Amino acid sequence: MKFKEFLEKNNFKIEEDVQPFKFSYSLAGTKFSEDNILDHVTVSDMQRIMVMSLYLSEEKKVTEPAFLKMIIGLSEYEKIVADYPPKNNVVEDLRERGALTFATLLNYKRTSKENFDKVLAGRN
Repeated sequence: MKFKEFLEKNNFKIEEDVQPFKFSYSLAGTKFSEDNILDHVTVSDMQRIMVMSLYLSEEKKVTEPAFLKMIIGLSEYEKIVADYPPKNNVVEDLRERGALTFATLLNYKRTSKENFDKVLAGRN
């Protein structure tokens, strides 16, 4: 199934929310971290990242080049992927590392290239 068909089939409603995405962790019901804020990833960005991650987890055979072609014309998804380097890891990162890690790396990239390079160097 193509990504656009997936969007239409599931009828995702993403309302524009430009507030920074906030999250917190918990372990066995005990909060061990204060709220974390991704200042450069909006709530809407995160919803779109989660949709892409869900699609790619269901469509295991979709390759990087095929997915990048599928989002052409879907401007908000294109914008997220355009901001996310390295371009050859979009599909792998969404499938294997998940939406939150993807969003965190995107936030670092949007914050500063220097911060992003440090984070990227230590992610393997």
